[in-house]
Formats: sequence, C-alpha cells, structure tokens
Amino acid sequence: MKVLRVIIPIVFILLYVGCKQSLQVENPNQITDENLNQSTAIPAIVAGIAADFAYEYQWTIICSGLLSNELIHIGSFPTFREMHDGNVQDNNTTMEDWYGYIQRARWVAENGAERIKQIVGEDSARKMIEYAMARIYAGFALIHLADMWDGSPIDGGPLIPRAQIYDRAIAHFTEVINIVDGLPSTRTFKNGHQTLTPAQVKAIAYLGRARAKLHKGDLTGAYNDVANPALFTNLRFDAVYSENTGRENNLVYIYAYDRPEVAVGPRHQIQGDPRVPVQSPTSTRPYWRQAKYPTRAADIPIVEWQEANLIRAEYFYTQGNITSALSEINQNRRAAGLSDTTVSDLPSLLNLIREERKREFFLEGMYLQDLRRFNDPFLQGRMAFFPLGRREKDTNPNL
Repeated sequence: MKVLRVIIPIVFILLYVGCKQSLQVENPNQITDENLNQSTAIPAIVAGIAADFAYEYQWTIICSGLLSNELIHIGSFPTFREMHDGNVQDNNTTMEDWYGYIQRARWVAENGAERIKQIVGEDSARKMIEYAMARIYAGFALIHLADMWDGSPIDGGPLIPRAQIYDRAIAHFTEVINIVDGLPSTRTFKNGHQTLTPAQVKAIAYLGRARAKLHKGDLTGAYNDVANPALFTNLRFDAVYSENTGRENNLVYIYAYDRPEVAVGPRHQIQGDPRVPVQSPTSTRPYWRQAKYPTRAADIPIVEWQEANLIRAEYFYTQGNITSALSEINQNRRAAGLSDTTVSDLPSLLNLIREERKREFFLEGMYLQDLRRFNDPFLQGRMAFFPLGRREKDTNPNL
C-alpha cells in the first residue's frame, strides 16, 4: 500500500521491539534511518519485524474467526457485528486497520531483509539467521493477506491475484530453505521463550511453504515439503506476546476472554478435547469463552509439527490410503492425550480430516480458509473473503 510506505518508514520499527525482545533504549530522541544502517541494528530490525507480525496475527485470528463464526459477536462493536453476519462493508474501520497491519508486517519484513543485505552484503546476509527470519515473517504475512482477501495490491500497485501472493510467500520460504544449511550451526534466533536453531528455521520454512501451497490448491507440492516427518519433530514456532505494553498484549485474550466482545461459535463449543480449550456458559457468563489464550502474555502458535501430519493425512486421503492417513491423525491425537480414532471409508476420512484441522488449529487463523477449501455450506449466502477497503481504493491510483 502506497500510504503505508509513506506513513510507516522503517525508522519506526524499533518502536515495536516488544514481545519479550524489547531493547532498553536510553535516548528518547527519534531513531534515524541512518542509525539502522549498521550491523549492530540487525537484531533490533528483526525484533521489530517479529513484533509487527505478532500484532497483525492476533487481528487475523479475531477477524477471520468472526467471518467464519469460529468466534461470534456478543459485544458492542458494529464492525465485529458485520464480520459475524458475513456482510462486511468496504469502510469497516476494524477491517481496514487490520489490512494495514498485515501490509505493514509484510512490508517491514521484506524491507528489513533487503536492509540487512545492504548493511552486510548479500553473501553475508545469506549466512545470517536474522535474515532468514525476516523472510519467514514476510512469508507468513503474505499467506494471511492471500487467505483473507481475494486479491490485493502490493505497495500501491495493481490488484494481484491470490495465487501470485501465495507465490510471493513461497519465494520467501524457498530463499530460507536454500540458505539455511549454510548457516553456522551455533547461530540461533531468540524468540521469546524459544531458541530456534538453523534446523528448526529450515523446518519452519518448509512448513510455511507447504501451507502456502496447500492454500493455493497444490496438495501434492505441500505433501512433498512435509514428506519427511523427522524434519518437524516437536516443532513449534510462536508469535510472542507480553504484559509489557498494550501493543504487546494478546488481544485474543482481551476480546475473547477478558472482555465480552466475542465468544466461541457453535461449531467449536466442544468439551473433552484439550486442543479446543473452552469454558461453557455459567449463571453469570451466558456464553462460551475461549481458554486457549488465558492471559495477556499468552503466545500464539504460528506453526506446529501437527500441521505437517495433517497435510500428509490429507494427501494420503487423495491416494485412497486410509491406514496411513489415520496414522498421521492418531499421532496428533495421542500427543493431545486422546485415544485413537478410526474410519473405514474415504468420505468419513475426509470428514475426520476436516474435524481434526478444526480442532488442531483452533483460534490460529486457518478455519476460514479451510471452510473455503472444503466448500463448506456455511459460506453459502455470505462473504467468503473480506472486501478490499475503501482507504486502499481511494488512495491507490492503480485500482
């Protein structure tokens, strides 16, 4: 978006280095663009990228949750009500702000990767785990953009089809896969409570690329990226939140637990499955409340190893291989403390895969895309994508 390029220069990314990676900056004056052009600024650049992604991600969960009715509106926000009703107007301010957060997260990540190359040179950048992580965050922000809008401009340009936006995400993940084996094994990336190794970064890139391919409609390509289960052992990569400042708070907790603005929708009012932690209504709280994110500092998974298993299960379904698909599904269920399940025919297997994805990725921003992929009748007569906002249309001469 051209407007974002003007009002959100890279010099402000150090203002968003929260999420448990904040810097202690003693000088209260503005940090200049020139100050960022040095190698010592690279950790702060990537911390800012991570913070901007974490901020858009929570809004992606809330807004897509409302449009899919994974969440339902119970509060006073008319913009939330439009999403819940599946009739979002192009001047919906919550949607327009959220669109800006995604575009900012995408732009800051892509620009940050290019800045790292300018600071240290391309060859040196490709040996830095921070550079790889900038590409990772860019890829996931682009997936969110393609998942939620049926085409979008980039940086004030013309409307780009969703498939091409997924391709742009795939290119970022491919860049990481191509360089990560050259990273020193001793280099790690500190991500809140997590310390990611180069091998884990590679696995994240493969799984991110697989998700982009799956959402684009390339299930075989997605399967090829996750075909080696050993690559994803115990993998989890989080968006990190904290109680340090309001911007660093987990807003899914605030709106769907602390404040009665949204509640858990009917299809996710499930008891007895730890992957869907919800609280049933009480005499003083007449709605279902999510408990997956129980504090302002609760981190949100971006990817986990279970996603690779379910992509493989979906691929095995297309091959008529019920036994292998059930093996993948039951690995996930055992990890959650659940008993094995079984089916004997392909239609039942497909329904099981859909149900397992619904539960495994509860409040992780993927349910709306799955409703579309599986042609869910819920979407009949209501929006399946968000409309391009009026701000973008009014300020972008290429639309």
